Amino acid sequence: MIETYKENSFLGSMHPKPGQSVFKYQDRKVQKLTDKDYEITFDITGKKKKLIIQKGCMYVIALNENNAKRKFAKMFLNQLKYAKASV
Repeated sequence: MIETYKENSFLGSMHPKPGQSVFKYQDRKVQKLTDKDYEITFDITGKKKKLIIQKGCMYVIALNENNAKRKFAKMFLNQLKYAKASV
């Protein structure tokens, strides 16, 4: 039996305001996250939601899908700009 070690590392935090949702970009598709994408835990302070990160995905907070697409496009353009500047 082979044991695998899963390391939980802090990547950042997201705090959506009321009315906002978290969207993910994967395989040229934008999807709104559902409760299946979160790990929900309870402790003394109350309910905590932890996002289950998938490899190859990007996440953003937005009001609707159109705003999420715009934010992802802006992120890609910034990545291209910095990639060209470093060459």
